Amino acid sequence: MASSLAEFAYGISFAAIEQQERRLGELRSRTGTLLAAATVAASFLGAEAARSGKVGVLGTLGLLAYLACTGGGLYVLLPHHSSFGIFGPVRAW
Repeated sequence: MASSLAEFAYGISFAAIEQQERRLGELRSRTGTLLAAATVAASFLGAEAARSGKVGVLGTLGLLAYLACTGGGLYVLLPHHSSFGIFGPVRAW
């Protein structure tokens, strides 16, 4: 049990940050799996398109979808600079 309000607030905020860290780790893990699956699918479909010699409209849409998936996935996986700040007036209770 927290002995003061400050310790209680610290404990709650620390637990929230730990939960956020776990969720981010899970998101990155799932994103890595999604990128691997998209790459395997694109390699198989790309090999078929290379054999036939035509890409076509569906091939172009598939390529654009793969690029969007890869770009979004890499954005999630790459580290970002984050900052924390509190803005506003300080009020006395």
